[in-house]
Amino acid sequence: MSYCIYLRKSRKDEELETLGELETLQRHYNTLLKLAKEKNIKIDKIYKEVVSGESINTRPEMQKLLEDVSNNTYDGVLVMEVERLARGNTIDQGIVAETFKRSNTKIITPYKTYNPNNEFDEEYFEFGLFMARREYKVINRRIQRGRLTSVSEGKYIASIAPYGYEKEKIKLGKGYTLKTNEEQAKIVSLIYELYSQGMSLNAIANKLDTICKPLNSKCWSKSTIKDILTNPIYIGKIRWGYKKENKSYENGKIKKSRKYNEDYKLIDGLHPPIIKEDLFYEIQKMFKNNYNPPICSNKELKNPFTNLVFCSVCKAKLTRINSNTKDKYYSLKCPTKNCKTVPIPIYLLESHLIPILKWWVEDESLIFKQKENIKNDLSTIHSSLILINKEIDKTNKQIENIHNLLEQGIYSVDTFMARDKKLKSELSKLSQKQLNLIEEENKINTMEKTKKEFIPKVKNLISLYEKIEDTRLKNKLLSEVISKIIYERNTKTKKNERDFAIFNITVYPSFLKQ
Repeated sequence: MSYCIYLRKSRKDEELETLGELETLQRHYNTLLKLAKEKNIKIDKIYKEVVSGESINTRPEMQKLLEDVSNNTYDGVLVMEVERLARGNTIDQGIVAETFKRSNTKIITPYKTYNPNNEFDEEYFEFGLFMARREYKVINRRIQRGRLTSVSEGKYIASIAPYGYEKEKIKLGKGYTLKTNEEQAKIVSLIYELYSQGMSLNAIANKLDTICKPLNSKCWSKSTIKDILTNPIYIGKIRWGYKKENKSYENGKIKKSRKYNEDYKLIDGLHPPIIKEDLFYEIQKMFKNNYNPPICSNKELKNPFTNLVFCSVCKAKLTRINSNTKDKYYSLKCPTKNCKTVPIPIYLLESHLIPILKWWVEDESLIFKQKENIKNDLSTIHSSLILINKEIDKTNKQIENIHNLLEQGIYSVDTFMARDKKLKSELSKLSQKQLNLIEEENKINTMEKTKKEFIPKVKNLISLYEKIEDTRLKNKLLSEVISKIIYERNTKTKKNERDFAIFNITVYPSFLKQ
């Protein structure tokens, strides 16, 4: 008769090891070996799982064991508890139960021997797997709550510190925060400064390669630069839920992927900022508006409307061309072949744009939708959020209570499942209401802040524009107040009537998403 041993750690075992307990797998091996001697069982093979995984797909030794069991290799498998075999989802538990049942392989623990073809043992075995799954979820919820609590307190929970920082143990309390690495922080500040001045991501990477090396790489990359420019850690914030794990089945196996989540939480961290918030959010606007640095850093910019003017017919971005006349001036032309949009001299576009900007200053209602009783709206939202937060806390406690009632035997599994489904549905609805209110509050606050900042920027542009000779600076000032200009012109004019050309432009403020 042939038997084997399967060893795997649980999270509880890992916690005990940190408190000074003996190495778990060795302790389990000794126990099962002693059990084998007592039952006069010869052990032919030992499967030692050294990785921790929720599903069978992430546990290679378990996969090998199931394959051998399905081939009737063993009469029995020795394991500390049936829960060690599968605590994943019901599909995994079903695979384990069915594999042992079909091969008539016994499961031997220090407390009980399970015969999968015995009706009572089968029920006991399946119930053990179910409770293991419940325990896993309870432990996982506890861990996630602990992580969220740490983040809410401004602590840093990731294993590796971002470039510009070093991990530091909190002196009075548990957990970690970040301290500034002065040399790296200078590089971070330089990256923000260069990008705000119009240098491309690749150009910044090339420049940094001549100064220093990044962490864990030989050279700087475009993606590394962008990650630094978009990470709010550098303004003293911490993201929670920025990337969510998605699971899908592919060829019968679980495939995990991490996708960006727009509804992540942004929390004030305990660590010091490296970058000022104004600069950080200015750069986020540049990314959001699909901003492309206008030109290579070593060339002169000649078009103040770079990345701003678009054709009304084909939506293409207009490009600069030289004049074919004796008069030296630049024009903007649609690059699409056979497009009927007629080119426009840059100076003529400028002369039409300035009056529009002046109208914005004179009458804010042209660009802002006036909203009455903003204070009352914010007060109503705030009151609603307080009520919803209380309801969310109450529902979470109810969910916790039904788990306790299940474990105490007061609730049957069916009653528990019904209550759990209902409460989670209520929690989902409350969370969506909470999210909608927060978004509405943010919209109102953002619009009020925009009103205060936007008009002064427009006034500054109007007063300085004609005095500025630096085209790059003109482009920067225009980009701060304009997201795009839609240009429309269908008829040509004679050369001597160029200044009287008929055309239309639609100008979109920078804070509007178009």
